[in-house]
Amino acid sequence: MIIETLEEDLHKAIKSNKQVISRPIRVGKASYVLSQCGVKADQDITITKKVISKAMRCENRDENGRLVGNTGHGLTEAHIVSAIKELESPIMIFRGRNEKSLLVITSILDLKGRHIVIAMECERQEGFTSVTSIRSIYGRDNLAFFIGENIENGNLLAAKRKEADELLRSIGKSYPKENTFISYS
Repeated sequence: MIIETLEEDLHKAIKSNKQVISRPIRVGKASYVLSQCGVKADQDITITKKVISKAMRCENRDENGRLVGNTGHGLTEAHIVSAIKELESPIMIFRGRNEKSLLVITSILDLKGRHIVIAMECERQEGFTSVTSIRSIYGRDNLAFFIGENIENGNLLAAKRKEADELLRSIGKSYPKENTFISYS
């Protein structure tokens, strides 16, 4: 469950004059769907000022469209809040690069019309506490390729059936075999 003060807490962190706030911001506990995908239900989900700052910093690209320098993701405060709130019931959840990471696809679009993805690390040690940490939040380039590759590799963990159907149809992809992922609405 996402906490009620999320918008206020994020706003305070963004407006803070300090470059880095040492304490992560608590955004809530795992939704039922996230708990079925590996997030411990009793652990806090957190995000740091550093992750927020990078998400809001402008994207820098060269003439070939490649990201360069100390680039960010060009999101607004509203994008970040909306995407985090969608952790309650995202479109799709994929296994990340390692067993303790997840990639969550939201229905929220960035300023360039790309779906916002949230990268999460489960059971991350922050001081003496184990949390699920939001490690990055960004608009995903090449979403069709990303989804296709991850479905082929068996990384789809859960999908919100109606919204996922629409997204998959729009990018020309299809689901993997039945009973290989959690389907919810």
